[in-house]
Amino acid sequence: MTPAETNPTPVFTSYEDLSRSVDFAIVGPEASDDRIAQTCEQAKARRVGRLTVRPSSLDLVTRWMGGSGISICAAVSYPHGADTTAVKLYAVRDAINRGARAIETILSPGRMISRQFRHLESEIMQMTQECHRSGVEFILDFEIGWLPPDLQAIACKLARRTEVDVVRAASLYGPPASAEDVQLLVSKLGELAKVSTTLPETLEAAEAARVAGVAWFQTAAPEPLLTAWDVEVKRRADELAAG
Repeated sequence: MTPAETNPTPVFTSYEDLSRSVDFAIVGPEASDDRIAQTCEQAKARRVGRLTVRPSSLDLVTRWMGGSGISICAAVSYPHGADTTAVKLYAVRDAINRGARAIETILSPGRMISRQFRHLESEIMQMTQECHRSGVEFILDFEIGWLPPDLQAIACKLARRTEVDVVRAASLYGPPASAEDVQLLVSKLGELAKVSTTLPETLEAAEAARVAGVAWFQTAAPEPLLTAWDVEVKRRADELAAG
């Protein structure tokens, strides 16, 4: 059965509908300035919605991406959320002052497993408030694969109470999230926060995730899926031509 037969109404109606939901991340410790410059050019060429970088790269990236219309996100206390609250808050303010329009951080798995919920709620609330005062989006990664079901439910409650803008099931460096994990976030938070996950390998999987309620897809390599869109456009055109 073809994609057209299983899904006669296209989920992504245009290239921008897909590309603007892509969060292109270059946060690895090995990324050189040259590599970051290449990523910036690729992000502009592919017209992605967000570019996530290390805080130390912000000055270069905001200069290179000026006028592109792409939101620049800084990954703070990444990849494990292991810094103190004071360090995280300073990093948030510093990133915003240097041009970040979104902040991504990790819900500390260690503190969740230690059941330090009051500390986490206070910390996340302060970070969210710092962002919202400046009109900046706040993104919280759950690393849901490290959390048992009861802690997953509590993490969702924390996200609701602290008014985060985007909840991601897993970062690029944590255990991969399952489709069931993502569906849990959509069911618990979909009306209050946008749900994000890693970019699927196929266009069909991305369409299924969008139908399920996923708003954002993070990836370090968007090219294969965005190229698949070009193939899909040609397929649709051929179908129309064939009547």
